[in-house]
Amino acid sequence: MSSKLKRRFGMVTFCFFILAVLMGIGAWDAFAKDKIVIGGTVAQSGRFASDVKPWPELMRAWADMVNENGGIMVKSLNKKLPVEFVIYDDKSDPSTVVKFYQRLITVDKADILIGPYTSPLTFPATAVANKYGVPMVCAEATASAIYKRGFKWIVGVDQPAPLWSLNYFDLIQNRT
Repeated sequence: MSSKLKRRFGMVTFCFFILAVLMGIGAWDAFAKDKIVIGGTVAQSGRFASDVKPWPELMRAWADMVNENGGIMVKSLNKKLPVEFVIYDDKSDPSTVVKFYQRLITVDKADILIGPYTSPLTFPATAVANKYGVPMVCAEATASAIYKRGFKWIVGVDQPAPLWSLNYFDLIQNRT
């Protein structure tokens, strides 16, 4: 698969994913404002930077696409709201992650959070989201320990790491 096709597939997947999460949140009455703020961190520097380099561009492109169509319909407000991403460089560092997720919630007033890349960075970020009661979508975290803490404000979209290999074994077993 070409890198252009991978990027397009990733963008479409990301769009449907965010849209589904936003539509699934029933507390929009509390967000009676003029835009939906989606906050997160991306490792724009540090050891994970090369893995997620295109993410900020993807996020901005998705927001532009949504906003060109009038935003996201918020049924309880009976209107569409534009989306805005607030993104910080977490430097691939857990303590920086904590600092920026607290800022996203308390200063930037993020309505929903997108978790950082990798489980080691997502683990402390989810504690912040849970503490403040802000929904967080963990797109790149697979460590089971993240989800075994009973937090009600986080959702993961990937299989837990111990289950990854099961699909491969099924594929090998069912080869014809």
